[in-house]
Amino acid sequence: MKKIFLYIPLFLFFVSQLTYAEILKDYEIFGNDRVSKQTIINFTNSDIGQDLLEKDLNTILKELYNTTFFENVVVDISAGTLKVTVKEYPIIQEIIFNGLKAEKQIKLLKEQTSLKEKNPYNKLFVKQDLKKMLDVFKSSGFYFAKINVSEQVNDNNTVNIIYDIVPGDKALIKEIKFIGNKIYKNRKLHSIITTEENKFWKVLSKGKYLDTNRINLDKRLLKNFYLNKGYYLVNVENAYTQILDKKNFSLTYKIDAGKK
Repeated sequence: MKKIFLYIPLFLFFVSQLTYAEILKDYEIFGNDRVSKQTIINFTNSDIGQDLLEKDLNTILKELYNTTFFENVVVDISAGTLKVTVKEYPIIQEIIFNGLKAEKQIKLLKEQTSLKEKNPYNKLFVKQDLKKMLDVFKSSGFYFAKINVSEQVNDNNTVNIIYDIVPGDKALIKEIKFIGNKIYKNRKLHSIITTEENKFWKVLSKGKYLDTNRINLDKRLLKNFYLNKGYYLVNVENAYTQILDKKNFSLTYKIDAGKK
């Protein structure tokens, strides 16, 4: 009797699955404009004559959303006909960067962002792209850059994405500090790194600007210096910054030289 009760739920489960199964006989696609009917059918990864269960419809729905071509998708099967209704994302006609003159900088921003011209416009990527662009400016020393984004809708279901950018001034390094078990005096460590404190006579110096690439270089230079001195367990921890005012930063390197 116990075995019978154990098999009954399994039997009912398989019966329920068979009840919802339908043999796929045809397709009907609605709402598509740029994406062809056959392309959408290919996206479903289904074949005529296939038994479609409810879980298969969920998989098809997921696959269609994963293409990133569609803003909304509805999938249903009736009398053997798989009906797919889609709403396509608009296509990005042009991405405009206002406030920048250097083509090299614009090219870099386009390379780093997810949204591309002639691709579907998924608003979910806008926030991510804004963060990526701000990171690009920070890596070049523009820590106070501001970016506003807007969209211009065109008649042919395309959009222009417009970024209004104010880079602001480059962040300057007012002071550099070395803390921890550093062994050597600050004056010596200053001579090792390429980053410099901002002084009125350093008009042409690029080292006075806060630049993450330069800071990473300095960390390697400091580590190599200690290694050459026999401190093989040296640890130059991540340098960290502190805002002093609207333009100036304090830069701190934490060093643990270890035993010689």
